[in-house]
Amino acid sequence: MLDVLAGQVQIMRAGQNTWQGIANGTELKSGDAVRTAEQGSAVLDFYGLARCALAPSSQVKVRDLEPGAVGSPLTLRLDLEAGRAWSRVLRLFGVDDTYSIASSNVVTTVRGTAFDLWRQAQGTQLSVTDSAVEVSGQGSAPTTDLGTPSVVGQGYTVKFDESGKTQNTVALSEELRQSAWFTSNTQNDTVYAKKMQDALTAKLQAMHGISPDSWLDGLARASENLHLAFSGAQAPELYAAYTERRLFAIKNLVEQGKSGAALSALTVLQNDVESKLSGSNSTNYARYLSRAVTEISELLSDAAPTSALYPMKQKLEDLSVTLAGNDELEAIYARLQAISARLDEASVLIGQNSLDDAKNALDAARDGMTNVERDMNQLPDTASHDRVAALRGKLDVLKAREAAYRVRLATALQPPQNSLSAATTTSDLLNGSSSATPGLVAATTTMATSTYDNIELSAAPTNARVGDKVELRVQALMSDGSKTDVTTMTKFSLTGPARLNGPTLVANASGTVEVVATFDAGSDEFVAKLRLPIGAAVAVLQTLKLTVAGTDELGFGARTALTATAVYSDGTTKNVTAATQFSSSNLSLGYMTDNVFNAGQNSTGTVRVVAAYAEAGKSLTAAHEFDIISH
Repeated sequence: MLDVLAGQVQIMRAGQNTWQGIANGTELKSGDAVRTAEQGSAVLDFYGLARCALAPSSQVKVRDLEPGAVGSPLTLRLDLEAGRAWSRVLRLFGVDDTYSIASSNVVTTVRGTAFDLWRQAQGTQLSVTDSAVEVSGQGSAPTTDLGTPSVVGQGYTVKFDESGKTQNTVALSEELRQSAWFTSNTQNDTVYAKKMQDALTAKLQAMHGISPDSWLDGLARASENLHLAFSGAQAPELYAAYTERRLFAIKNLVEQGKSGAALSALTVLQNDVESKLSGSNSTNYARYLSRAVTEISELLSDAAPTSALYPMKQKLEDLSVTLAGNDELEAIYARLQAISARLDEASVLIGQNSLDDAKNALDAARDGMTNVERDMNQLPDTASHDRVAALRGKLDVLKAREAAYRVRLATALQPPQNSLSAATTTSDLLNGSSSATPGLVAATTTMATSTYDNIELSAAPTNARVGDKVELRVQALMSDGSKTDVTTMTKFSLTGPARLNGPTLVANASGTVEVVATFDAGSDEFVAKLRLPIGAAVAVLQTLKLTVAGTDELGFGARTALTATAVYSDGTTKNVTAATQFSSSNLSLGYMTDNVFNAGQNSTGTVRVVAAYAEAGKSLTAAHEFDIISH
């Protein structure tokens, strides 16, 4: 859709050669071109997933426009033929989805970001305000500059000449940040994202989902199953709608302070989804369910690690990978989306000065990228080149973001008297923890002439057990009595049953670990040591077992009790029947009264009882099937 904001805006339809006036709400199609007059401005809204704002005296052509119906990719390709366009992409659904804008011989491809593209007489200027943008060449560009896609990171401006050759890369200027074009679009991006979230919430509220803890929940699911039984080829789409409604109800349950019941209901739902994915029509179910899960995940995007919604956010990330099924490239894309979420969290946490939590998020993102890159390097030669290239582009963007946030984190941890200068690479600042990234201004740290007396080494927690992560921290004692955090500038070594990942220690076995921290202050070197006892691992919940007092074949009206047993990592067990939630997959075949299954009176068939148990933040399920017979 195209909205006219001000002045004169015209359209040239595909296959025509005349311009004509255009009204608000006009639908655009592939091949259409839009131009704004000297005082005109407009916004192109693509399916509520992305917006493109056109400045005065601008012209853009819609090269490709595919809405991305289930089973086909979302494709948005624009040609900026004159002037300036600001893009904000909220989300893409899969590895095959594309949003790109071409100007001259430069193609900017979005992997989730906001950026400004300005075509001028001397070439094209790209400024990235959020995330990062992949840049490549097009056509027969006479330069090798863009032969391999590069990445422009958040907070930088790159200028290209008409051939696509890079002229220079500079930090985004404060003058540009404060310009009317930047400030208005930044504000409009926020409004747009909120508007789309509100619209999604309103849609889900209108579906009138039943809360999982309501006595009507079983009846609602029975009704859903009845509708699905008669929906034929529409069953996958209908099931996805029901699933999205149930996920929204679970989200509401968390927000009401009932996290335990919510996570148990989510576990039951996950098992139900997995049963659909094991059927003959699994591909169609997965396609529709992926859209549903993506939309709900959008409502959870702001959930921080301290939020009650965070466990649900992570479970949906895992479910997205499951829904990829045997499509290994789609599964990698889902994993990259989860890494992107960790980077979003890190950015917010740095802004809130929650630096330890920010570092944890960045470490999780880095571990995830390392694992993804390893798996991508092992992909078979038969994997689609275009899809693999898209994944590598997204991975490069995530690397650029992580490197930028590492610099922000290191800057936040520096003593006030330290300064940053554009001299060497980012890896120098972070002691080798990140590689230099295209489009990022290099930085180093210059120490002032402060006097250090000593350093203090501390660890948290101090009562670690096998498998725990211990965060190390080093503070320098200043001559004036103050303390300064120098963790990022300290080298660590250890002896004992553990391994190091930067300032993070991971305990491998019980025993005692000795950590040595070395801080080079220039003229002086300070060393601190710390001994940490590592205790044996705590027994954790591993599996849930169901046993039945009697046969699995039940006649009409028969009753039988189920027992739920928790099995722990050390081999111990515990009867948890009283704390377990039981549910029936088909109320016409039987229903649950606490832990007792009651066979129905009129229908025969197989019914599945699912048991859900949660303990210490971990949720498990087990299932048992009964055959209902007429005698």
